[in-house]
Amino acid sequence: GYRFLAEVTREIPNSYSKALLLGQSAWRAGRALEARVHADEALDYQPRSEDAALLKASALRQIDGERSIEFLAEFLTSHPNANSVRTSVIGDLIREERYSDAIPHLQHLSREDASNANIRFTLALVLFEVGEFEESKARVHRALSLGYEDRSSAYFQLGLIDEKLDALSAAANWFSSVPKGSRFIEAQTHLAKIKLATEGLEPTIAYLNQRANETPEYHVVFVELQGMMYREAGRLDDYFAVLDEGLEVAPDEPSLLYSSAMAAEQLGRLDILEIRLRRLIELQPDNAQAYNALGYTLADKTDRFDEAKTLLVRALELSPDDPVFIDSMGWIEFKLKDYDKSITLLQRAYDLERHPEIAAHLGEALWARGREVEAKSVWTSALDQFPDNDVLLETLERHGMD
Repeated sequence: GYRFLAEVTREIPNSYSKALLLGQSAWRAGRALEARVHADEALDYQPRSEDAALLKASALRQIDGERSIEFLAEFLTSHPNANSVRTSVIGDLIREERYSDAIPHLQHLSREDASNANIRFTLALVLFEVGEFEESKARVHRALSLGYEDRSSAYFQLGLIDEKLDALSAAANWFSSVPKGSRFIEAQTHLAKIKLATEGLEPTIAYLNQRANETPEYHVVFVELQGMMYREAGRLDDYFAVLDEGLEVAPDEPSLLYSSAMAAEQLGRLDILEIRLRRLIELQPDNAQAYNALGYTLADKTDRFDEAKTLLVRALELSPDDPVFIDSMGWIEFKLKDYDKSITLLQRAYDLERHPEIAAHLGEALWARGREVEAKSVWTSALDQFPDNDVLLETLERHGMD
């Protein structure tokens, strides 16, 4: 490890190679501060070293992420042809969603390596993120002309671009061109939504049903897409029915068990919901989502609070930091009238995710504890962000805040 290497090289004269070797060893050992010191030593010996610069940036990323990007940008000012460093900067900027800042670096690389299709495609993706759709489209086509190999992603991206440009017929053609593989289902989902907008619900359902029969390996996904279309159209009976029919073909398919349980809940069929979620738990005893869904429903729709809490405890054991699961536990504590514990849990969930339903629950617990001003503050703040959320609106109306 790092300590051993530092000890055995103690008597070796300091040099660029020694500093870089020690820095890389420190980095692998998770010792970012030491890695940064050694990287600085290596840069003192060889200020143009891209390896040393990248090592320092990696260390800084752990210590101070913003400083990492600043350092690499400064390095590029002095060494503009350090393309491996520039590539690292691009990755950092994209991870930080600083797309506009990434564009000049990508343009520099595309000028340096005009035949590199991967750079062109990455630039196309970033241009899409900043709303430069026509320019993004041109870059995708250029990448394809240069031999870009991931044609599925390219066709999918062209579909997204034409969708943004409201060229729905062209978008549908691109999505239809995406072959089976990693982008296929995403493309078919977009295609279904375009068909819904341009042709209506019944032709879209017919198309999805046809695709389900033609591609048995994707049968479940196309059944669920039909369910989604019915749900969004407000046709809840059909939503449940199509998923129920899917279960006749694949009775133990986990995703259909879960989806049909959620559909049953919307129809008030808690008996079916419970049967299917309990079957899902039998099949997947570590499925935290199933424990949470059943536990929350029992807490919210019945008085079976002890059963609900047992299920929710299990969900949190499996996924202790999930804000949705923490919210559910906070809600069962509310139902059990332990308002202080409920507030603590719901506040933690809300700190993790500013979700309107968590805000509704937190406000309810605060109100029940007599902290009405705080409850109103939580609700009104959430309503500013989510003005059309039904749960929030119903909660406010119930408390005379309409």
